[in-house]
Amino acid sequence: MKNIEILSKVNETDMGAILEVWESSVRATHGFLNRKKLFTKSIS
Repeated sequence: MKNIEILSKVNETDMGAILEVWESSVRATHGFLNRKKLFTKSIS
C-alpha cells in the first residue's frame, strides 16, 4: 500500500511533481480530450 501525504502548503518543486501526476492521470483516463485541451492548464 502507498502512503498518502497531505500537503497544506505547496512549493514550486511540489507543484511540478503534482502537475506531472495530474497530467499522467488525465492522459491515461481522458482519451476524449484533444491535445489542445490537454495542454490548456490554468494555475491560480
